[in-house]
Amino acid sequence: MAAPSPWVHGVGLQVEGLGVLLRGAPGVGKSTLALELLARGHRLIADDVVQLDAAADGAPLLRPARPPLAGFLHSRALGWIEVPRLFGAAALAAEAPLGLLLCLTADPAATADPLPWPGPLPAERVLVTGLGHNLALLVELAVRLEQLRRAGHDPAADFAHRQAQALATRS
Repeated sequence: MAAPSPWVHGVGLQVEGLGVLLRGAPGVGKSTLALELLARGHRLIADDVVQLDAAADGAPLLRPARPPLAGFLHSRALGWIEVPRLFGAAALAAEAPLGLLLCLTADPAATADPLPWPGPLPAERVLVTGLGHNLALLVELAVRLEQLRRAGHDPAADFAHRQAQALATRS
């Protein structure tokens, strides 16, 4: 018998085709950020509890952990929100391969608990809340950067190369 798939606290989304798992302490703003991303046309997989299943290649796959709650999102400010009624049926995704882990925190020194997954996971990035940052924009950009990285482009290496060339021409 196969071991049960792990359930994790967070919000699962599909942003530009990439599975994104928002993690962080209760009340940090995961669901509010998810609402903003839904308003921008992205898709909800699950709110509050997300299931990690293995895809055919063994990579983690985000799925709703509690089928009765599928399509619902809870906001501390607004209560229960039925996502398809507000954003349309296309605002829901049944699953997505995990491509990006984001930890929301008010404390930049905080670290997230490790995910219960036996194989490799994407590196977790920290998004600091409460600083006036447009977190939805940062999530979209983090997804685009991850897509570029997967296509073989490394902006940091490109910058370092250009800087080295500029310094070499000054000498």
